[in-house]
Amino acid sequence: MKVLAYIPIHYGIEYLEACIKSIDYHVDKIVCLYTEQPSYGHGSKMQCPETENQLKEIAFDASTKIHWQKISAHNEGNHRQRAFDYSNDHDILLTLDTDEIWEPSVLDETIKTASETDSRFIGIDGFVGFWRDFDHIVIDWFHPVRIHNLRSNNLQQKDIKSTIYHMGYAQSMPIMKYKFEVHGHKSEIFPNYLTNKFYKWTHIGCGVEWLHPASKDIWQDAEPYDKTQLPDILKNHENYNKVLI
Repeated sequence: MKVLAYIPIHYGIEYLEACIKSIDYHVDKIVCLYTEQPSYGHGSKMQCPETENQLKEIAFDASTKIHWQKISAHNEGNHRQRAFDYSNDHDILLTLDTDEIWEPSVLDETIKTASETDSRFIGIDGFVGFWRDFDHIVIDWFHPVRIHNLRSNNLQQKDIKSTIYHMGYAQSMPIMKYKFEVHGHKSEIFPNYLTNKFYKWTHIGCGVEWLHPASKDIWQDAEPYDKTQLPDILKNHENYNKVLI
């Protein structure tokens, strides 16, 4: 069974190394699809705080399986779809964003389960979303598609259990400011979200409710998390012991 992984990249220095190392042992090839401009539907006059050369250096230092491809993508779907250009001789297509780290200890079993699941689109039930540090998480019911079983023609999404650590809300201030400038759901984000919610939150019970940037129905508050159960690639991360990121 041949497994191709791909990572859509525009920025992501903070967790890119951990992202790649979490899958490196478990896949045959890692395609990095880099776009110089945002691909989530919103441009910005703000300069991206990261360069292609910075990202590329991290990627090639993290794995010998990297295939770097600079592309032009007009939207998120187009950005992700380009991965199929490289998948013809593979059985499984696995994906992750630059702020997502697969749990390495379960990934082999996850890939095996996916290969036995009759669905082209396999969602992951087990996203762990970190909030402002490695000690708190936010909970929702979303199961994003992160695996394609290329041998299946069933187009109905099926979900399987696994674990992905999502660090999208545990990133430094410069990247958070840029992220919300180019966010795919920018038009839905509450006014002054970063000031009134994200940066205002300091600890459990601080009075800040519904932490999600576009919904009052989920992420009512952050919950404590035992970070000692994290894999070594995150225990060794520079953000591991920070009180607030």
